[in-house]
Order: sequence, then C-alpha cells, then structure tokens
Amino acid sequence: LHIDEAGICPGLGIKQLLRALDQVKTEVPITCSHVSSMGLLRPKQLQYLSERLAHHQVSVVALPLTNGWLLGRKDKETPIMRPLAPIKQLQNAGVIVAMGCDNVQDPWFPLGNLDPISLMSVAMPLTQLAPWQRLGLSPFTTSASSLMGLNWDGMIYPGCPADFVLLDANSWSEALSTLP
Repeated sequence: LHIDEAGICPGLGIKQLLRALDQVKTEVPITCSHVSSMGLLRPKQLQYLSERLAHHQVSVVALPLTNGWLLGRKDKETPIMRPLAPIKQLQNAGVIVAMGCDNVQDPWFPLGNLDPISLMSVAMPLTQLAPWQRLGLSPFTTSASSLMGLNWDGMIYPGCPADFVLLDANSWSEALSTLP
C-alpha cells in the first residue's frame, strides 16, 4: 500500500489501515510504502502505531531518497524538516522495515539508478542507519528478503546459496564512499 507519503495529517492513512485490520482479519501479507508522515508524530503516538503495525504483521518499505527530495519542498527555501519514515522506531517495535528507492531517473527522484550500494550510501545521512550495525544493515538485506518471502534470508551459513556481491573495500565507509 502506498500510504502516508505526505508532510500533513501524520499517520492518518496508517490509522485508517489499522482500524480496518482490527475489524477484518486477513492472511494476505501487507506492506506499506513510504509512511513518511509517521515521522511527524509525537513519540508516544509513534510508538503506539508502530506496535499496532507489528501486532498486525504489517511490513514497511521506507523510501527516504524520494521522500527527502519531494517532501517539505518550499519555493525559494531550503527545507529544514522533511518527513521520513521512522525506521528505527518501527524496527524497535518489531516491524520489518526494508529500504528501497521507487524512482529511477524520473521527475519524482531524478537520481535513482537501481544501485543498492548507491542507495545505502545516500540513505545513510538521511536515515542515520549504519550498515556496520545489524539494524542498520537489515533494511537492505535480511528484512528485504523476509518482506518478499524469499526462501533464503540473506545470512551466510553452511549450505546457503552462494549469492554474493563482492566489494573492493576494507570497510563499509570505504565501500559506500567509493563508486562501484
């Protein structure tokens, strides 16, 4: 569900979705994209809605590049506050959060390029997620795998698929600051 991609009416779409899920049980997995207006909620409201999303097993795909580019825009002003999905708060409540970029060189985000390393690099300063921490890396790896229902969770262990991306770098900082 494309929901709450706005800088107004914080969490209104999520609140409506949760009301519906309280009344209608579903076995269909639900994933919400954007949820950027939730970032404007007060901490207690945000925690409450995040816990309810976790209870209903609703997943989230955060799209910080698009939202950082589009939301909070004012003519002849640099935006000081931009609504972004509250990734860490959602994760802490138990919501599976994956990271994406839903625009590829289009009017909504002209810099999208389908490169996951570029996405990580540009998203880091916006979201303050660090890939050298488990919850900072999971939106790009294990959470994305789980959200899509893939058989392999992206973890490396004996017997797992040999699907790798090899980066010529000695650290995450080096990998994300060097063009692939």
